[in-house]
Amino acid sequence: MVLSGVEDVAGFDENTGIVTTDLGDLVIRGSSLHIDRIDPDSGLLELRGKIDELCYDEPARQGSFWHRVFG
Repeated sequence: MVLSGVEDVAGFDENTGIVTTDLGDLVIRGSSLHIDRIDPDSGLLELRGKIDELCYDEPARQGSFWHRVFG
């Protein structure tokens, strides 16, 4: 798999990877995951393994509870 727009790798092991992209944090779940290449200048990440799931984390809520209710 080749990903673009990668800003950082927040965590990675052979079962789970958390990649910060320009669209948010992408969680990759699978088995035998390995990073083959990462190029911070171009924002490309190449990885291999069995990928079972790709999902973006929900963005953190901004402001206090009252600020979100009454804006």
